[in-house]
Amino acid sequence: MTHEVLVDLAWDILGDDKDTPVYFSAAQMYLFFNSVARRMVEETNCLQETDDTTTLVAGTFEYSLPSDARRVNEVLLNDEVLRPITRAQIATLDHDWREAVNSTPAVYYLDGTNKKIGLFPPPDATAAAYTLDIYYDAWPVEVDAIGEYHTVPEWASYGLVCGVLEQAYLANTELRNLAASAMYGMLYRHYVSRLKMRSNGRLNRMWRFFGGSEMREIPDGRLPDTIG
Repeated sequence: MTHEVLVDLAWDILGDDKDTPVYFSAAQMYLFFNSVARRMVEETNCLQETDDTTTLVAGTFEYSLPSDARRVNEVLLNDEVLRPITRAQIATLDHDWREAVNSTPAVYYLDGTNKKIGLFPPPDATAAAYTLDIYYDAWPVEVDAIGEYHTVPEWASYGLVCGVLEQAYLANTELRNLAASAMYGMLYRHYVSRLKMRSNGRLNRMWRFFGGSEMREIPDGRLPDTIG
């Protein structure tokens, strides 16, 4: 299914007209959709793994992480795996670590507050010419009414629709219905809890969640069937 199909389904259940909407514009519906998609990702950890290449500068410790990075899985420098470490651990080993001589980095640390990745020791001119590859789990692609419609995996489809309806019925419109919002919220939570119990430990880390049109094929049995 695509985002477009699922948003159309939500519109139909709400009794609104997608061509001339009265209560929820396309922009509002996609705000609901993106919010629920992000929430489902946080609750299930079904994330798209991707990678990014960073250009190094001799003598520079820290570099910006990709804006869509949620969790860093692995970092390679010149195809060699760097070991993760914390700044506190580095300081324990060398309290003057900020004055370290430039060399080939052996470890990396993360600054989640500023969304930075740091290398130690800082790269010298030779190491700065190497490729730094960061493999990370990315937040789902946000979509809008005029953007590309991405494929939504079958197992996630109806949970997302329930989450959208929960928000729509809670919104301050003439359709506001707290009982309906609570019902769809319960269905969404039940759907996600069953998903986590059945599959969270077996999901393929390389699988793409909302990754666009180039979805990878998943072996049979890897993901649960649609949960009804």
